[in-house]
Amino acid sequence: MLALWKQVSQCAAEDGGFLTKLYLEISSYLTTDCSTSKLTELFDAVGGLEPSEILTIEGENVLGEVYMEYYVDEDALQELVL
Repeated sequence: MLALWKQVSQCAAEDGGFLTKLYLEISSYLTTDCSTSKLTELFDAVGGLEPSEILTIEGENVLGEVYMEYYVDEDALQELVL
């Protein structure tokens, strides 16, 4: 994941349309309610961070009827927010 993060960050820095191209290429493999512009906005907000600066909230991956689902540990989320 670290290598992927670095590669995507580098490509996005070099090509302003890279994230839109990436989204269109992988869109049939993911489910999201974010538009390409919203995903680009989110990446712009976190794209300059080092992976060590990105926090992961404890939780559980569960195979749903069709997709993998992530259920956050509410206590861990509350602790992180505080």
